[in-house]
Amino acid sequence: MNVRHSICVLCLLVNSFYVIAQEYLVDFRNITTEDGLASQMVHSMVKDEEGYLWISNSYGINRYDGYSFKLYAEEHGVKNAQKLNNGYIEIDTDGNLWLFEVNFERDLPKPIYINGIEIFNPKTEKAVPFEEYVDSKDAFGAAELILPRISDPQNRIWLATDTGKLFLYKNGAFKEIYFQVDAAFSHVKIDAKGKIWLSTGNQLLCINEAGYVLNSFDFQSDISDFWVDEENTVWMVNLGTEDDHYVYSFWVKKETAEAFEPYLEADFLTDEHQIKNVRSNYHFVIRRKDGTWLFLNKGYFYLYNAKGEEKFKRKFEEGEGLIFYVNFLEDGENMWFSSPWGIVKSSIRKNPFQVYQTEWKSSNCRGMIEDEEGNFYTVTSLIERLDEETNAFQ
Repeated sequence: MNVRHSICVLCLLVNSFYVIAQEYLVDFRNITTEDGLASQMVHSMVKDEEGYLWISNSYGINRYDGYSFKLYAEEHGVKNAQKLNNGYIEIDTDGNLWLFEVNFERDLPKPIYINGIEIFNPKTEKAVPFEEYVDSKDAFGAAELILPRISDPQNRIWLATDTGKLFLYKNGAFKEIYFQVDAAFSHVKIDAKGKIWLSTGNQLLCINEAGYVLNSFDFQSDISDFWVDEENTVWMVNLGTEDDHYVYSFWVKKETAEAFEPYLEADFLTDEHQIKNVRSNYHFVIRRKDGTWLFLNKGYFYLYNAKGEEKFKRKFEEGEGLIFYVNFLEDGENMWFSSPWGIVKSSIRKNPFQVYQTEWKSSNCRGMIEDEEGNFYTVTSLIERLDEETNAFQ
């Protein structure tokens, strides 16, 4: 007879879920200089194929294996080490780290202008200047370089210019892919079919690698961010202003659809979520790969499901790390956030327990049992069976 027994502590857990009824389990861990991080001021993070986390900070770059840190600084050729507290890291197809010293713009989604570039080889543990590494350094002319926020499954390096050119690094040189007069591309994201999605201001473009425009969409306010999932559905967030508040708008376009449609209802951001016109990295919206949404506003961290229903909320105090963030990295169930107070690692996962009944006839659960036919029973002062159709005990 296939019978599974549980112990009383499981009953206590089930009873506690009656009180909490938490659909998602969310926890946070602060990683600081006390853990070996070189500097509290962390700007950017990437994860390589070997599982190492690479972190830019005011002393150079840290490599983190989950237990300890190793610092790479000027003795490794990282000449702009002191400037990497305002630095981004990208990994190319060969596993090299591109270190970007940037003029970080607090009011996202404005473009990120590049002041300097170095390329670090993790195997040789040495960095070389951009001018020595790239053959096509003159391709950009006198234009200022812009670092788009890149999401490319092939780990390719994309750069843009303030004159409206988009470049792809390939075979040791940069190749011009697209040109649009005076465009400043803030995002470059590649979908499952290799199409290139670009945002500039309030415009979203879809092009191919030959530079041919496949589609173009204009919105009333600037594009804060967008995401392309495995089914080539595009999810997009606008950031506009109304009176003295920021206003988010949510849009979605399935691959076969002709246009974007409103996604979340207006009450996704209720009165308590109103966003004052402060530096925009005091608030953010992120769509995770599992379809949930993260929202930070004035020190409050929220998790919403795909329908825009609030599932988790926590208040952060000054110095806790997520009063505001600088950058983030999604890694399965984990989210890594960089901040002026180090790194915040957040684990977000579905609660393996489900609430089957919200009104208990009694709470003195003694045990649980499942018979060979799959019927589930609890033992209290009575013996009750779970009706799977109604999710109620009888």
